[in-house]
Amino acid sequence: MADYILLEGRSHDSYSVSYSYSNILVAQHRLSISPEVARAARSLSLKVKNTATEQFDNSSYIGQINWQEALKLNLRLKGRTLNPRQGIDLLLDLQEGIDRRKTLYDENGKPIHQEILRNIYDEIVEVRGPWRAEWLDANFKVVSGVLHILYDHQLQSGILVPQRTESLKPYLDEQGVRVSLKDFNRQGLPTKANDKGEINYWKPLLNNNSVAGLDADSGRAYLYCDWVPPVRNDWLGVRHVVPREKIEEIRNETSEEKEREFYSEEEVIASLRALDRKLFEKHPRTP
Repeated sequence: MADYILLEGRSHDSYSVSYSYSNILVAQHRLSISPEVARAARSLSLKVKNTATEQFDNSSYIGQINWQEALKLNLRLKGRTLNPRQGIDLLLDLQEGIDRRKTLYDENGKPIHQEILRNIYDEIVEVRGPWRAEWLDANFKVVSGVLHILYDHQLQSGILVPQRTESLKPYLDEQGVRVSLKDFNRQGLPTKANDKGEINYWKPLLNNNSVAGLDADSGRAYLYCDWVPPVRNDWLGVRHVVPREKIEEIRNETSEEKEREFYSEEEVIASLRALDRKLFEKHPRTP
């Protein structure tokens, strides 16, 4: 069964500076609970569970995780989180795949049917209920009086450390305006408004407390760059991303983990106590 979409690596150039990335595999669904996800969460002292469901195939996914928890969980799973530029590239590729202008492939090298691409695209940006959203890997800080974007985070000693910190390039400095996916800079921020664009946009704030995410509901679809990191909601999850070359390594580890299913000491004790209660109910001890 295919789980990922191949997002081909590419380069975005602007003002004599480029941003490029290699081929990555983007999950077709938001991250959901599994034995390996539960183990990764425990290692971060997180309690996670599925709290929402995607519409087109009723796939459940994890919500109630804030921005830092979402990024850390993906990194602990040997993956990462889409940054804004990659998120826009994914939506553009999905559009081209739906319109048959481009063939998109899964992690096995097989073409993905247009109907599946449409379902993934609609899950992210279709204007309909219920509300659903996902975190992106970007936060915004004022450095020496200039607003910067920090992205492509790595986990170092339990702390998120950005691999790229850049002053914002020319971008749309407006709130709540409609924009086209084709009018974005190399950092994944729009450069102009477009009343016929696919999504609405909220700019980052000068509060040193803004992060990015994609969101859609019955009113509009949005790229938010002014969310606050502690936000949680049942419908707010994250999408797992894997470097193309790591997929087999991760699959092998997952397979081995399934063969030697691991339970924490607390889980074992709880299970034994539950079993003991059931036995006592069926066979009460007599004095």
